[in-house]
Amino acid sequence: MKIDDYKVELSSENLSINYSKVSQQIRRYKTPDTLEITVTEKKPEIDEKTLQKIKILVAMIEKLTGRKIKLYLPSSTYDIEVNQKKGQEVVEFTNEQESLDVQQSNFTAQGYVKTKDGREINFSAKFEQFKLEYSYSKTSGKTTDPLVLKLGNNSSEKKLAEMDLNFDGQNEKFYIGGENGFLVYDKNNNGYVDDAKELFGPQTNDGFSELSQFDSDKNNWIDENDLEFLKLKIWTTNEQGKEKLVGLLDLNVGAIFLGNVSTPFDYEDHMVRSSGVYLSEDGTVGTIRQIDIKV
Repeated sequence: MKIDDYKVELSSENLSINYSKVSQQIRRYKTPDTLEITVTEKKPEIDEKTLQKIKILVAMIEKLTGRKIKLYLPSSTYDIEVNQKKGQEVVEFTNEQESLDVQQSNFTAQGYVKTKDGREINFSAKFEQFKLEYSYSKTSGKTTDPLVLKLGNNSSEKKLAEMDLNFDGQNEKFYIGGENGFLVYDKNNNGYVDDAKELFGPQTNDGFSELSQFDSDKNNWIDENDLEFLKLKIWTTNEQGKEKLVGLLDLNVGAIFLGNVSTPFDYEDHMVRSSGVYLSEDGTVGTIRQIDIKV
């Protein structure tokens, strides 16, 4: 799909009521830049046989000259390599609450697009989220926020995946597959998610902004007009729960709109931060969300 003209309206209504004793803290900071210094020792390559020959030669010279000769063997040398690692954005959270918690978030999208081949597509989409509960809970940890496409009727099995999402050297556990798929930039086109740098969001905590860098024709859509479109993949699973990367067109995703609105909603293992839309090749509309995974 190639977008020629469009009009899109996004809106959201959000409600949160808490009658409770609530303590919530979210801290954002950047870790300091660090220097990684690697020292490699190189020892002189003199085998025992050669060393014995040198000692015999020294002894002969001492006998001929009558003078004592000091033998100096070459010492080890050292290669020093210095690499600078830039600090990372970190979000830490602590929640403690005893409350009656009511949350509601409504998202609507409507508009039309005209494609390069002359098709005109009118679309509308909406979803509602509602939660009512009384609870006491205390949670703490860090969040990282990739972009996730809601794929609708996807029969794939969920799988627990592991990856260092916040670049602290420790793998975090999270689910992939099911009705959600992680948006991936397969830079080296090897068919695998090498690390969290190939996701949209973990490096800057702003996945939509990172994705906008691939809008080469600056039309506010990620579509087939953009140079890197074919390298954008969906990280999901097959029906047996095996991980796979699938091209956008192979999942009928024709274009992703870069506009988004805030739709805050808190789930047990993640928080929805903002939402937008994408268009399928058949003209139907789906949603793309930036979520904060609690790690």
